[in-house]
Amino acid sequence: MAKKVRFVYDDKAESRTITATSEASGFPATAAVDLDRSTIWKANAAGTQNLTVDLGSAQTISGLGIANHNVGALTGTQQLRASTDNFAASNDLIKTLVPGASGDYYANFTGVSYRYWRLVTAATGKLWLAVEIVSSDDHRMDTVVKKQIYEAIKVPRLWMMDPRYDNAEVYHSTEYGLMLKGILAGREVLAEPLIPEFQMVITELFVGVFPTS
Repeated sequence: MAKKVRFVYDDKAESRTITATSEASGFPATAAVDLDRSTIWKANAAGTQNLTVDLGSAQTISGLGIANHNVGALTGTQQLRASTDNFAASNDLIKTLVPGASGDYYANFTGVSYRYWRLVTAATGKLWLAVEIVSSDDHRMDTVVKKQIYEAIKVPRLWMMDPRYDNAEVYHSTEYGLMLKGILAGREVLAEPLIPEFQMVITELFVGVFPTS
């Protein structure tokens, strides 16, 4: 996931202590609140991920902004929580967030005063990436029928690996179903922002891996 967080219009989180459950290399938690839209925080692990900000003292907050995000593509729920004791015992749900698939998002709520604030993306355990190897014997089953099944269960990502042509079709879930984002072949690289450390050159993916018949 990738996030840029604004806790209020004047960004009371800027320059405050911020921690994350995990960080991808080059995408630290501090990038979430530095007022630079070109930098973001990315998690480097699966499962529930948190960003926690210590405002130094109790501050009244009435809105949260998330810029340059992709959290809507995740199979999970997003929550804004707050605490008076750094979540030792106090852990209050302030608002359940419903961002779009990507872009900028702002949520208003009745102002409340807390020192510690936490943005939580809670994993649901649902499938979010499906990888389908196209059969040369019955490609319609893989490219049509199974794709319709993945659309019905709203899988956010689908990779269709086709050994017949040594290429990979990449689909992203949208409100209209799975949309083809690109067909990769040759020395092009298969990557996924939700798996920051994963990169695979297509030619290397097919060499000696998938049968051709």
